Amino acid sequence: MKFGIGPLTTQIPQDDLRTPAQKVQETVEIAQAAEESGFDSVWVSQHHHSHDNYLSSPFTLCSAIAQATSDIEIGVGVALAPFYDPLLLAEDAAMVDTISDGRFHLGLAIGYHDPEFEQFDVPRRERVPRLIDCVEVCRQAFREGTVSYDGHTVEYDDAVVNPTPPQGKELDILVGGLSEPAIRRCVEFGDGYIGGLTSTFEEIEGIAGMLEDEGADLSEFPVHLLRDGFIGNSKEDAWASMQEGILYTQNIYAEWFAESSDFEDMEEPDDPEAAFQSFSVYGDPNDLAEEIAPYNDLLNENSHFVMRLEYPTMELEESLDAIDRFGQEVLPQVR
Repeated sequence: MKFGIGPLTTQIPQDDLRTPAQKVQETVEIAQAAEESGFDSVWVSQHHHSHDNYLSSPFTLCSAIAQATSDIEIGVGVALAPFYDPLLLAEDAAMVDTISDGRFHLGLAIGYHDPEFEQFDVPRRERVPRLIDCVEVCRQAFREGTVSYDGHTVEYDDAVVNPTPPQGKELDILVGGLSEPAIRRCVEFGDGYIGGLTSTFEEIEGIAGMLEDEGADLSEFPVHLLRDGFIGNSKEDAWASMQEGILYTQNIYAEWFAESSDFEDMEEPDDPEAAFQSFSVYGDPNDLAEEIAPYNDLLNENSHFVMRLEYPTMELEESLDAIDRFGQEVLPQVR
């Protein structure tokens, strides 16, 4: 199992005086710190129609991270496929892979937030067909450099894709999602799964079971997990450090869920804070090593355990200190 940092989102709370340019620079510094501290990967995420500067252009930021680092793998977890022309998506991904010299992972999902679909005038009923078109076009483009494709929403005749990504057909296309159909879909169309941010370990075991039911060989099929968490001197100390940040991010997601027809029947937990604690990995270095150990048994060597050690409400130095400490005191225990 490999270890990553993320998802990095460049969000700026309303009372925060940092500018978008500063947040981008901080994100690059976090990626550099993660590389120096021994992490294997860094991951960014994407949303549109946010009011707090949530990252909307992940490939551009991944290119900046690629230029500022040399070895760490760089992933989008995830880009929202329905809002892309598949050919342009393939070219953007290929360019990031080129700039990073073959260090890129492409994660895709169908999205859920209704205002995003309204903003781009994309019918929600086309979400899955558009995802399939993106996956098939990217796969052909990465493999052959040209695309001839008659799909659900697009058609190309001998289209040329530049540049050719260094990884070629090995540039993996991950598929993410929250629902059971999305989880099962990733085996049919993807080279791996990415998700799990709000899932408990028991729920992740269920996700693994669904993937196996669909034919995935979990000894080889990558399962990249995004985990909220933090490091401190105790469980209480770590939670105190991350509490404001996770409440901020989860409240934003809750607002978006409320604006999504996918989650009309979702019930709010009686104790949201307890619910957030149930799926977070936090504590002192020994606590973290103990909580991470079961994931090592579940995930294969191609999978990434992606830990959030940066929150929109945090100052940069607190995140950098957490990354350094995790690298020195946790990674040696879990590798």
